[in-house]
Amino acid sequence: MTVIDLDRARVSILPHVRVSLGSDGAVLLDLDRGAYLSLNKVGGRIWGRLADGAAPGTIASELATSCRVDEQRVRADVERFLAEVQEKGLVRIEHE
Repeated sequence: MTVIDLDRARVSILPHVRVSLGSDGAVLLDLDRGAYLSLNKVGGRIWGRLADGAAPGTIASELATSCRVDEQRVRADVERFLAEVQEKGLVRIEHE
């Protein structure tokens, strides 16, 4: 699995990805592959904040606070989420 430094990562959503956000999560559509990915409520929140330009470390901190979960656990979950959407070709991740 790809190691992602949440404090140094810049995430860009690729132009061939469309999203439908809802209260229960989100659906991502990859126009290049004709495939979709369904996200749960937390995944939808992460995607929405990425679309707003929020940094991954900030997103993890916000989720830990709002969900009252240990921040290290949330950071690991956000890292896994980003690795998965990067592997599926939905985002580009660069480190500063």
